[in-house]
Amino acid sequence: MNRILPPLRAALIAAALLIVVLLVLFRSSFASGLVLFANDTPFGLLTSQADTASEAFTGHWRNLNWIGRQEIEALPGPTQLLFFLTSPMFFAKWHAPVGLLFLGMSAWFYCRRSGFNPAVAIITGIAAALNSNMFSYACWGLSGKCFSLAFIFFALGLLQPGADGWRRWARVVLAGFSVGLSVTEGADVGAIFSLYVAASVLWETFSITPRTTAALRTGFLSLALVAASAGWIGARAVQSLTGFAIKGVQGMEPGRESAAQRWDYITGWSFPKAETLRIGIAGLFGYRMDTGSGGNYWGGVGPDGNPLSRFSGSGEYAGVIVLLVALWALARALSKAPKSPYSEAERRRILFWSALGLVSLLLAYGRFFPLFQLVFSLPFLSTIRIPMKYLHGLHLSVLIVFAHGLEGLGREWISRPAASAAGGVFELFKRGWFKASGFDRVWNQITRGLVIAAIAGTALYWITSSQVLDRIADAGFRSQDGRPVDYARVMLQFSQAEVRTTLYLLLLGSLILLGAAARVFTRPQHAWWVIGLLVTLDLGRADLPWVQHYDVTSRYQSNPVIERLQAGAAQNWRMTSRLHPAGRDMMIDPKDGYLPAIQNLWLEHHFQHYRIPTLDIIQMPRMPILDGEYLKAFSGSDGRLDPKRLGRLWQMTSTRFLLGAFGVERQLDAEFAAPNSSFKPILTFRLQPKPGVTEALFNQPDSHTAVITTNGPYALFEYSAALPRALVFHRWSVESNPTQAAQRIVAPGFNPASEVLIDKAPSGLVTPTDSPTSSPATIVSYKPRHVVIKTAAPHAGILLLNDRWHEHWHATLDGKPSDILRANFAMRGLPLPAGQHTVEFHYEPPHNTLTLTLSAFAVALFLLGALVISPAKSNPAAP
Repeated sequence: MNRILPPLRAALIAAALLIVVLLVLFRSSFASGLVLFANDTPFGLLTSQADTASEAFTGHWRNLNWIGRQEIEALPGPTQLLFFLTSPMFFAKWHAPVGLLFLGMSAWFYCRRSGFNPAVAIITGIAAALNSNMFSYACWGLSGKCFSLAFIFFALGLLQPGADGWRRWARVVLAGFSVGLSVTEGADVGAIFSLYVAASVLWETFSITPRTTAALRTGFLSLALVAASAGWIGARAVQSLTGFAIKGVQGMEPGRESAAQRWDYITGWSFPKAETLRIGIAGLFGYRMDTGSGGNYWGGVGPDGNPLSRFSGSGEYAGVIVLLVALWALARALSKAPKSPYSEAERRRILFWSALGLVSLLLAYGRFFPLFQLVFSLPFLSTIRIPMKYLHGLHLSVLIVFAHGLEGLGREWISRPAASAAGGVFELFKRGWFKASGFDRVWNQITRGLVIAAIAGTALYWITSSQVLDRIADAGFRSQDGRPVDYARVMLQFSQAEVRTTLYLLLLGSLILLGAAARVFTRPQHAWWVIGLLVTLDLGRADLPWVQHYDVTSRYQSNPVIERLQAGAAQNWRMTSRLHPAGRDMMIDPKDGYLPAIQNLWLEHHFQHYRIPTLDIIQMPRMPILDGEYLKAFSGSDGRLDPKRLGRLWQMTSTRFLLGAFGVERQLDAEFAAPNSSFKPILTFRLQPKPGVTEALFNQPDSHTAVITTNGPYALFEYSAALPRALVFHRWSVESNPTQAAQRIVAPGFNPASEVLIDKAPSGLVTPTDSPTSSPATIVSYKPRHVVIKTAAPHAGILLLNDRWHEHWHATLDGKPSDILRANFAMRGLPLPAGQHTVEFHYEPPHNTLTLTLSAFAVALFLLGALVISPAKSNPAAP
């Protein structure tokens, strides 16, 4: 291997095979108008962010949800490059297969750098690309995790032994850059992966024999260089992630919450121990919530382990054949049988990654296993919520051990000359089963035990069908009289079919390994083709439920409600459909499941696509402390919903439109409205299926649209007390204590229509006497990061912009810098002299680290070019 990259021909063959497999799975993306479902990056969000894609690298402010919030900046890397260089439509169609292709090729690169057989590299690449853990997250809209894991494979490959001298240290630097890009793409997942690389470097350092001082020095220097390079290229990511996900975020600052509160926040999404079986049995607990034919997920992964609040975003299936071969590698590494196919370094590496995989699984249990208490006590790791993220490390470990298993099989069994027997293939199998010796005999015993355990487990699953049915029913599939619904039985049958399929795959995989041991394959490539096809079919069929497409034109079809809200958005009014921004309750009959489902679709898709600002919060797993305290102020003293305070929240956040049931305006006026204000229905509507929708799809939210009708069951209300988005107040009071300010803005004596509360006294301004309480302000330009307002107030005052205050927002008054005040606890205010003025607010977070990251990219390209162009003096040592 003369260059850092293996021969181009081998890379093209591997890429071609991966592309064919992925295109078969994602073939629907070729259809015009169809895009891949994505929960975390829906098409509506992509279209709204496309407007500011070019400026997102220096700051990203999300203005369409809540009262505005900071988002992590666009970070230099494959995901942002793909989004920046393509259209939202292309990205929505192909981001997942592109990420999975990158992951597969990185695993292939690791194997080739390790000196493995080309067939081993290709099969490992396919196993990595089709691994259900990464595959499901990619289809969930988080293809960045695929890139994150891919860069770890690249780093581990670059750290494999090779040419010495400057080339070795160039590879170490590039490995560090890969680790940094893993953090850039995967955030805290990448940070976890970086620890795996560090542990690997340390293990390889101390595993060297003989363990000389020079070798130890080289190992520690390599680790330091990897860490420094990772910090260099990942400087932008670390700065952004710290400011976005840790600093000022609820549950992340130990001084503000008790240890018990932080523990609940950090460990809420833990992996139930019973669901460990999902790693080896695809679909045992179902797949997604909306998987048809009984494949709905009914496990307990969720914010608190409660099945009724369960999660449906990840598959954990590693593959029966993958696990079987990985087990072979571990058994062979532990075996003392002679003629081992592994060198001592490889044997130790297998043991290391096997142990690391086990630790990863135990950490993923989170609150369900005491080991996570150790992680919770550590400064850095205690800020990483969702213990299930450690399952990514488990799958990394399994794939690496699997690759070593394939290579060991090739050396010990597959590469041997084919045997011959008078009785043909049957006689060879018989001889391999009954006359095996050494490790072959040990493996036969392991296989026998596995098969017996699998058959017994399958039988036990059938025997306990009634208990399993009850558990499915407890997950939300139980009728009002307490009995399991009929669909729960369909789900049980689906689960049993998945168990049966796993048993068949285990038997087939065991038979293939027995055939390899008995040397029934006349040529080695025959064995590799059989194993490769079986791995592909096994993982591919388990991945299919995650690949779901929808028609953009049909789903994002407009309707009269959206059109009316668009008209309000042009005047910078917000809307709401939930009583509490972070809740789910609506002003409708609690038994009505129709409108909540469709409203949630509108909230996550349509409102963003049509640029309709909403007070309702969409996906804010890490709520900033300021936002949490602000919301808390509008709840009752006992934590329950307080109608009057909620009405004031709508008033103070410029929330003029409310979606609810027709006929509740009297209740709204009596319980929620501010004095001398009212809620007026401005249109009534009903929901009906879109043209051409079949009866079988009536229960799907995107099959319905809104139609205006007299006395329809639903209405859009207009709240007359809602404050304009921008207003100049001539009366103000000062409260510097945040706790007191939060209490003041909800106090009955405070009138937000005539007074504004600010955090410090404005310099040079005095409250005018005999003046109106407020004067209008005109928003002449409103963009996510830049707002321009013109005023013509006859008296001095405070300009209130009902958007969230943040330390990275700056302002100018008639072109000169001006202070931004915290107004009404969470909004932006600005001291304003009398007269005509132009005020500009602009969001500008520090981005000095962006230059540092870009300089690292330049060095990386230079090193890659040097390694490719300059021939090496020696090749990596083959095992």
